[in-house]
Amino acid sequence: MLVAVMNLGVSSACAQLLESESVTPSSIHQQANELFQQGITRINQGFFDEGLQIIRQTTQMEPHQPEWHMHYGSLLFTRAGLLYQLHRENEAVYFAGEARQELQRAIDLYAGKEFNVQKAQCYFLLGELAYFISKDRETARTYYQQCLELSPDHTAALDALKNLHHAGNVE
Repeated sequence: MLVAVMNLGVSSACAQLLESESVTPSSIHQQANELFQQGITRINQGFFDEGLQIIRQTTQMEPHQPEWHMHYGSLLFTRAGLLYQLHRENEAVYFAGEARQELQRAIDLYAGKEFNVQKAQCYFLLGELAYFISKDRETARTYYQQCLELSPDHTAALDALKNLHHAGNVE
């Protein structure tokens, strides 16, 4: 079935899956999970862009599942950071924008659910994007604080706020 997803495109494959009598939401979730694992495998094999595109498909198969948007957004965040370190700022800004959209979508989908750690991580990554890519310290501070409201022991957010405070005193 995963071959069908890869060959027919996600939207037509999903339509075929939904028409099938044997398909249940849990089987679609299982297939999305398998696709996610395939994407991670490709990334680990050194094919980051290919793995990223495979993982993107999970957000299309199950658009209302926040974890797929969080994972995809996290990987886009990683891509943006790598490009920024390579001084490919235009590309980094593009991927940062894509990451922001996915992470915000995850936050929206987590609304009303008890997934504070995952939601907190999304806020933390948004803070990192704001600080390192956009150079927007105030927006970064807001995101780090939102992270800590949900997960008060989030060490990276605590450190980031401390560093923001220190950097503000130095400049």
